[in-house]
Amino acid sequence: MVQNSNVQKQFATRAKTYNQSANWITSPDLIAAHLELAGPPNGKGIELCCGTGVNGKALTAAGWNITGVDLTMEMLGEVNDVFPVIQGDVIALPFEDNSFDMAILRQALFLFDSLAGLKEIRRVLKKEGTFIISQTVPFSHADEPWLKHIHEVKQAQLLNFYNATDIERLLISAGFNVNEMKMLAVRESITHWMKYAPEQSEEMQRKICDLVANAPEEYKQARNVKVVNGEVFEDWNWVIFKAD
Repeated sequence: MVQNSNVQKQFATRAKTYNQSANWITSPDLIAAHLELAGPPNGKGIELCCGTGVNGKALTAAGWNITGVDLTMEMLGEVNDVFPVIQGDVIALPFEDNSFDMAILRQALFLFDSLAGLKEIRRVLKKEGTFIISQTVPFSHADEPWLKHIHEVKQAQLLNFYNATDIERLLISAGFNVNEMKMLAVRESITHWMKYAPEQSEEMQRKICDLVANAPEEYKQARNVKVVNGEVFEDWNWVIFKAD
């Protein structure tokens, strides 16, 4: 598929420096929130669109038996044999029904056919299995339109843009019961984020920084946008759902 090929190309170029590219990727608070919702280790887990395996490594250390799945071999190479990985597509997982006790998906829902992927995750999870899904979303209607615009400009592979309510509705449509939801803000340097986006031209990197720095006032207030010595900062809002 063309979409898969483009996603692979984008993330292949970022694999070696991916963990350095944004605070959220290795944020201790964000990782801890995922671990808390996953609960005590209870068998086999799968990290979907696992990338460099940050969550999978933390879950493995906690005692879960993790398998990672990602489209991009270069990303999988960064897992460093901490847990087994396979190259695969979340909408066509090579596992039997009811195979896993827990599944986790972070910051990837916008890159694939969301409903098809969620239904596939529901298929490979045991009936009583736990699903943890997280995504950056708007804080409110105040920042949503401009954030959507920024994502559409920045992310060529964007298939969908979601707020927290959209994701909850998708989960229910895919056959999940939503048990818990957490919100967590992570401070990010947009200037730094763009520095580690080699798929973007220098002109595009400057444009994204300018879109944040010169955003509408309601956006800047909602996301606490600041420019310090030329570096653009803002808060990113994370929603984390626990479902079964």
